[in-house]
Amino acid sequence: MKHLLVWSLSIFLCLSSFVCLAQDAPSYSRYIYEGSIFYRITTKDGKRHQGKIVYEDDTTIRLQTEGGEVSIAKTNIRRQVRIQPQAPAENKPAPAQPTPVQPKEQPAPAPPAQPAPPAQANRPAAPAERPAAPRPAPTTPARPAYRAPAVKALEYPFPNYYFTTSGYGLRKGEFNYQNTWLFFNNLSYGISDFISVGGGISPILFYSNAYSPVWLSAKVSLPIVENSFQLGFAAAGATGLGMQTESGNTPYLGLLSGVATFGPMQRNVSLGFGTLNSFNEGGQLTPFLTVSSCVRATRNTYLISENYALQPMNSRGLAILSVGARTRIKSIFLTYAVFVPAGNELQGFIPLPYLGINVPFRR
Repeated sequence: MKHLLVWSLSIFLCLSSFVCLAQDAPSYSRYIYEGSIFYRITTKDGKRHQGKIVYEDDTTIRLQTEGGEVSIAKTNIRRQVRIQPQAPAENKPAPAQPTPVQPKEQPAPAPPAQPAPPAQANRPAAPAERPAAPRPAPTTPARPAYRAPAVKALEYPFPNYYFTTSGYGLRKGEFNYQNTWLFFNNLSYGISDFISVGGGISPILFYSNAYSPVWLSAKVSLPIVENSFQLGFAAAGATGLGMQTESGNTPYLGLLSGVATFGPMQRNVSLGFGTLNSFNEGGQLTPFLTVSSCVRATRNTYLISENYALQPMNSRGLAILSVGARTRIKSIFLTYAVFVPAGNELQGFIPLPYLGINVPFRR
């Protein structure tokens, strides 16, 4: 009996201790205290919640805030920031405001305004909205600069074979520089798709005499059937700077010719007729016929033949035959051939080599 009484008193004392401890423990709702870990959660709709996480699983977070417990879906969270909060106003007693001693005959002044609670003062201010960036004024896109297409060996219509012209001409804005044996330099320019002009000079340093040959030319090209049938008409004049005849006059040479070209630029045949006129004393008129052809042999090489039949005055006829090629080397075209004159007044086989370059370009 005595032992039973002792055990009963022990159990009673233990239960009383647990009850006292439970009464002294802080309430669950009083979660704001020094050293706690708090979070500020911003949801996608712009709302902010600040407090302590009391429960969390894969889909939901329960946050204990000053206004109560809030359940937030993780898919609705835009931002979650860990913060260090300050103790709320109810945990820190407000300091006592001393009452100033006033004379009895004067009324007591009104108490000063109380400062805002620390919780309100420490609440972070909402970030200022960033002003919208000014929209740039609409601008007109700059017109791209003109870029001339690259000259291709398989498409470029050379206006000449070796010396004679074809029915094809330079296009507008195109240039063609031609040099033969360093002696003869000629530059042609396309004024339009149908008209081109040119000129050349042979420097005086290549001659023992004190004169230098110069010439000017013009050409009209007419496409009768595109890439099949072309007509061309040319005129040229030449003289020697510083050269005079026995009578003191300057000699002149003139050339008029016409040509018909059959076939495209890469493979064609041309038939031409013209006259070579000398305007010095006892001037001569020399008519001639030409038969020329151009055939593409490889990707960058054309086979070219240019042949003449001339009838000078007071002499027998003369024929000049040639065979050669024009090969593209990067942006330069190398032209090489052999000319062979034939006639009754000529004795033996006399080959005459030809070597020149063509450099086509645009403005």
